[in-house]
Amino acid sequence: MHLSALYRYPLKSAIAEPLQSSALDSLGLSGDRRWMLVDEATGRFLTQRAEAHMSQLGAAHQDGGLQLSGPGQAPLFVPTPGVDASLRGVTIWRDTLRVPDAGDAAAAWVSSFIGKPTRLVQVPVD
Repeated sequence: MHLSALYRYPLKSAIAEPLQSSALDSLGLSGDRRWMLVDEATGRFLTQRAEAHMSQLGAAHQDGGLQLSGPGQAPLFVPTPGVDASLRGVTIWRDTLRVPDAGDAAAAWVSSFIGKPTRLVQVPVD
């Protein structure tokens, strides 16, 4: 068996990050799919199936947070929410959970990119 490429998706349904190597944690590749966009009103997660332009959304995993980029948007660094962050109820397929919300500045940025009220949330490693 030969591994020909390794990719991480820091933000679910955004552009992949090519990797040379990666650490693992209890959820798999470190930093993989730890962030996601959710509809502000329903908490339902967003994907490229419904929001095709998410394929142009850049999200780079960085120590301490996530760097967002996209066409027509100034880049934004979003710090990983702390233990005092507000929790938001979200739905992923049939599962519901409460996860830290990344705050209003991140919400404004992703809402502008998506074109409707959207929140950025982070799924912490326990």
